[in-house]
Order: sequence, then C-alpha cells, then structure tokens
Amino acid sequence: MKRRPFAQSLTLILAALSLLTAETTIAEESNSPAARVLGAESDPKAIALAKRTMLRLGGREAWDATRFVTWKFFGNRFHVWDKHSGDIRVEGADRETKEPYLILMNLLTKKGRAWRSGEEITDSNALAELLELGESAWINDSYWMFMPYKLEDTGVALEYLGERVLLDGRPAEVLELTFREVGRTPDNKYRIYVGKQSGLVEQWDFFPQASDESPRFQVPWRNWRRHGSILLSDDRGRGQHTGIAVFNELPTTVFTSPDPIELAGQSPAPSGDLVEAPIYAVEGDVTQPVIRHSVAPEYPEAVRDAGTTGLVVVRTVIGRDGSIRDAWVTESLEEVLDKIALDAVRQWTFEPATLDGKPVEVYYNVTMSFQLDGEEPGQESARESAQASENRDPE
Repeated sequence: MKRRPFAQSLTLILAALSLLTAETTIAEESNSPAARVLGAESDPKAIALAKRTMLRLGGREAWDATRFVTWKFFGNRFHVWDKHSGDIRVEGADRETKEPYLILMNLLTKKGRAWRSGEEITDSNALAELLELGESAWINDSYWMFMPYKLEDTGVALEYLGERVLLDGRPAEVLELTFREVGRTPDNKYRIYVGKQSGLVEQWDFFPQASDESPRFQVPWRNWRRHGSILLSDDRGRGQHTGIAVFNELPTTVFTSPDPIELAGQSPAPSGDLVEAPIYAVEGDVTQPVIRHSVAPEYPEAVRDAGTTGLVVVRTVIGRDGSIRDAWVTESLEEVLDKIALDAVRQWTFEPATLDGKPVEVYYNVTMSFQLDGEEPGQESARESAQASENRDPE
C-alpha cells in the first residue's frame, strides 16, 4: 500500500473532524507581555469581560506561571507542552494507516526531530513535513484546550454582543472574536459565551467566515476543574479531552528522547473537584452566610496618590465549610486593585449558608470600596481607607 504523506493525512484528519475542529494560531509569542494588548477595535465592554474571564480562570499571573501541561485531544492525539520554552511533544497515529508518529520540536525555532513507526526521520523534506504536521496539530488542538486564555492575545478583536442564552437556555454574556491578520485561518469567527452565574466560558459558536450569519457548529465547554492554579475544561459535548494534567517539573528527556514517558511517576499539580457542582443563590430557603473572619484590602500608595477610587465587586463561591472555594471579579476598577481585592476576599471565612438545615455552597458577592478619607481641597496628603462590605447576590 502506498504511504500517504503525513501533511495530507493531517488535512484528512481535520476534514473528518470538521464538526469538531477549527484551526487558529496561538503561538507561544502571544504570551509575552508586549502581546497582552487587545486590538484597538475591541470595545471597552468586551475588554472588561475578557479580563473578568481571565481572573475567573485563575488570572494572568497563574496562567503565565503554569509550566507543563498534558492532554489528549478528544482522547487521541497526545500533547506535552512546556509553556515557558515552547517545547512540545506530540504523539499520534495516521487516521487511515494507523502508522504511529512522534514529534519533538520547539514552537519558536520550528526545529526538532520526528519518528514514524519508531524509525527516526533523517530525510530533510520528510522531517520538515512531519514538523509541519506537529505544529499544525498543536495549533488546532491547543486552541480547543486553552482558547479562553487567548482572548487577550495580540491580533484578536473582541466585540461585546450583550446577553444571550446558552444551548440549555441559561443566560450568558457573549463576545464575538475575530482576527486581524494573524493565524492560519484569519477569516474565522467565534462567539464566546460566558455564563452569567459561573463567569466561565460555557459555549462557543464557530463561523468559517467572519461574514457568515449562522455558525457551522455550536459546542459547549463543560467540566471546568482546577489544575494547579488554573481552571481547565475537558467536555466539548460531542467528545472529551483526556489525560489533562499540570506539572511544575518534568524531565528534559520528555522533549528530547523518543523513549516512552512515564508521567505516572511524576507529581502533577493538585487538581480539584468540578467547578460546576451545585451552587445556590442566597434566596428563598437558602440562609445567608455569616462572616467569621474578614480581611481588608491594602491600598497601594502609588494608586492612592493617583487618586484612583471606586468599587470592586468580587463574586465568590462559599463552600459548605464556610471557606472561599472560588472568587472572581464581576465589577472591575483597575487591574492592580482587582487583584488586591481578590487576594483579600480569598482569606475570608464564613458560617456556611444552609438549606433545610444542611450546609450548602452558595454564590455570594463582596464589594470592596477603595476611597480617600478626609481629603480636602489643596491638602497635600490624605488618609486612605480600603473598606469591604458584603452583600447578597444582586442579580
């Protein structure tokens, strides 16, 4: 049987998954600080929602600090990614011939090594073809895994479309995402649904052309779970990613040797329960949690001297033990104050809310007020205060 070129095989794989896959570049360079500026065409509401979503996922700092991530794309193609160096390991098999391949390469240099059926490829043209396959597979598969972390990448334009409903009828805020001369498919368009209650991406609609009025498909993003300091989702409705793990350390041989890797011997970052476990609003028969311990936020001198004042509203999930299980900003003031407010609220503890006498998890809003107290016209200095007040869910 004649061997099909692997680049052609990848094309056939992507075509066969046309209802499940969309290819968009998320090069590692996009993680650089200089790239973290949304396009000038993004409107303020869209930018604010994108930033709130990032905070909900764990925050930019946590994402940048995350080093190694593994996953199997819909349970098939296996990836190991070193986010800091750009090294990747891609293991897969040709869909028709079932011939296995292994690709070790760097996304920045585009250099690497490759094997087919255990035999290293030394021919320069054949190697280039396999490295191209590895990069293309990673581009496609990683976007399906990490898209919510890429909303603020350079070349991305966001438009706020307002409130709509998810496939299951629940409310969501919607972002329309298009590209400005970046990626391999710059004409693609996405609509990103951020759940009103969860604050997480819960659905995306894919449009092959930005001018298309109807999506080619609509896919849920479900089963958000904490891995290390970030949240990742595995369920896309028609299929699930598997093997998801975050590692702080991995042997260098993972990216240099074709030998099988034994991740079971490594220590992954802790993972948590599903974020989407039943969570109640504080209303009706659900009693209000009572503060046991609160921490006031700091008020940085530089921010105070700049005269920045206002409110930061933090939406929390209070666990059955009264601890803060999750927290994210729903009304933003300034990035540094948003983070300070989050850090303070995460230290609060409560007498838990109850339903029928039993502790339950609830959504709960905390408002942090950053104000300058006692300031008079012409006064050179002012006494600052950062006050915290709790309130029931206003939605």
